Amino acid sequence: MALFNNTNPFADYIRALRANVERGDATEHTHRPALKALLEAVDPEIVATNEPRRIACGAPDFNITRNGVPVGHIETKDIGVNLDDDSIKFIRFAQWRINQTGHGIVGFITNNSYLDVITHRRMRKSLLESFDEIYVLNLHGSSKKKEKAPDGGKDDNVFDITVGVSILLAVKNKVDEASRLVPTRRDAASTLGCVHINTTQYFGGILADVWNFRIGGYQVCEKWLKDRKGRTLDYADIQHYQRIVVALSVTIRLMGDIDRTIEVQGGGWPEAFEIRGVKRGTADA
Repeated sequence: MALFNNTNPFADYIRALRANVERGDATEHTHRPALKALLEAVDPEIVATNEPRRIACGAPDFNITRNGVPVGHIETKDIGVNLDDDSIKFIRFAQWRINQTGHGIVGFITNNSYLDVITHRRMRKSLLESFDEIYVLNLHGSSKKKEKAPDGGKDDNVFDITVGVSILLAVKNKVDEASRLVPTRRDAASTLGCVHINTTQYFGGILADVWNFRIGGYQVCEKWLKDRKGRTLDYADIQHYQRIVVALSVTIRLMGDIDRTIEVQGGGWPEAFEIRGVKRGTADA
């Protein structure tokens, strides 16, 4: 195990790397003790565990804890190897190109590191956000992970390489711009009370008191639509919005009935809730 002088642990780390490289047979794993020593020298409360057991989000090379509390993970590579290899760059370029076009299909046969490596979780999240459908066929075959076939035998790689292989197909559907939700407005001049969701489509029959109805400071009908700006409303969304409009209409009607009843039978607010024969503020507990 490498032990560093706390006065200059970074210089000790560089010297350890150089010594490893000069021997001529160093691999990624050769440098890990030096990295562990560096991390633990920088902060005495840190413990860097090399090759921890697999966790839900992947298999990191290092698990970092401070006073027993997990604070991060580290993925290591050999000197001269980029964390993002060319296949990751090609996938990102294709994703950017599809986003610019608005629709299309991406297909790649690459190594499968981005499927479970913890440093690529943002990449996985970004792909899920960009594409409507994603299909991945993981062919495995990684000799580095010592993977086995389902029958327990050797898991041969289809390309005779050391890293696993996967096939990616990602689909982004074309969106009809006429149906894409845009900022809403109510046509006050229309007797139908039209709420426009784009240049050609609208909800009709929404009266002004329903459109302007607020709960907790929010204008309900407007906020529901604005929260879905840029999306295409499906049939279930349309049905749900119509139910909201009906519910608000009924609520407004009931509120009016209650107000009128209190006004006629109780003398209005707040007199309707005073104890008869006792002035407000003088009732005994």
